[in-house]
Amino acid sequence: MRKLRLTAALGTLTVALLAPFATAAPASVLAGPTAINARQFSLTTDMTGLASKVTALETALTGRRKTVDQVMQAANRPRGALCNASAYKPATDRWGSAVGGFCWNDGDDAADHWYPQGITTTRDALAAGQYDNHQLIANSWYHKPENDTAGSPNKGVRLSLTDWDADFANNYRHLLLVEPIAGGNYKAVPIHAGGIFWYGDLLYVADTGTGFRIFDFRKIYSADTGKANAIGKQSDGTFHAHDYAYVMLQTGWVRNAGAALRYSFVSLDRATTPDSMVMGEWTPDSSGTSRIVRFPLDYTDRLPAQEADGKTYGSEAYSTGFLSMQGVAARDGRFWFSSSAGSGGPTGNYGTLRIWNRGSTTVTSYGWIYGAEDLSYWSDPANPDSIWSLTEYPNYRAVISVPSGLN
Repeated sequence: MRKLRLTAALGTLTVALLAPFATAAPASVLAGPTAINARQFSLTTDMTGLASKVTALETALTGRRKTVDQVMQAANRPRGALCNASAYKPATDRWGSAVGGFCWNDGDDAADHWYPQGITTTRDALAAGQYDNHQLIANSWYHKPENDTAGSPNKGVRLSLTDWDADFANNYRHLLLVEPIAGGNYKAVPIHAGGIFWYGDLLYVADTGTGFRIFDFRKIYSADTGKANAIGKQSDGTFHAHDYAYVMLQTGWVRNAGAALRYSFVSLDRATTPDSMVMGEWTPDSSGTSRIVRFPLDYTDRLPAQEADGKTYGSEAYSTGFLSMQGVAARDGRFWFSSSAGSGGPTGNYGTLRIWNRGSTTVTSYGWIYGAEDLSYWSDPANPDSIWSLTEYPNYRAVISVPSGLN
């Protein structure tokens, strides 16, 4: 079976390729996505609008700059072995012991005021698969102030960096993502952060109604702790970040410039020429749009590749018809789509993982995880490639990987 390969020219789904992992039958075979005009979608990139604010803030934060390695050396939370098995039972039914991943510590697993959403890894960031000598899984979480303590402000988005190569003790750390503002100061970023990808030194974070915010891993700074509801520079000259010890600065924007899109989730595809990102839309009912669009990237500066008019145009786009999409991954003409199916416990609420090959008229769907979120492709030269995802609901959380089926 390992010698079978995807017939890219025909775009056919090679069912036998999936057979080594399958212990459960596909849920259904449905019509595939429909191609639409990709160039109606475009982006503009702004790396100058925040530049003066970033410079002033870095001056104010002199002496506080930290590297990713320093952050990981100070990791203060232990990841656990996979737990909450009911949350990903359909994945175990299909892939068995090939399901990998980890769980958060008890406090993060149970927290109802922070919800995990996006996922990316250092396999996205650099071809070598490591960043600053660490192989990391990165996850975004958005804050729900209504579930926090009384009077809590919206604390925005935090990023978890988990060292996949370290042992289970003290191997992940949260950072708060912040936007520089006038006066050498910063504020929280109150967005959903439903999808992220790491590319070189940059972190792209989906901003639903706008496009993407760009953060820089070279611009991480220490913050003072002890004030859970304080953000930015305080009257005593200290800098706080809702009790998080590190902040990472936003340095740019990618804004929608063409036909309207909802930037719900995103992933990186390193197998195209040039590299590209694939984003998609979440909609809960058939009256909304559920499109995915691919945009080219420029490897030299890790920004969207611009044409002569300064815009980045979509190179591939589809209308999927899939409701409640939460993530997409793409590689060598194959697409994976993750959809959720509501809360209330796993029974009756497992999501759907759909697999489709470009050019095929059908898509195969499988039972998926409960509270399904973003997807990320993990390319591995030594082992079978994987798809990473995560679940969002308290006490049912896990970060999992499953074989992609391409190797």
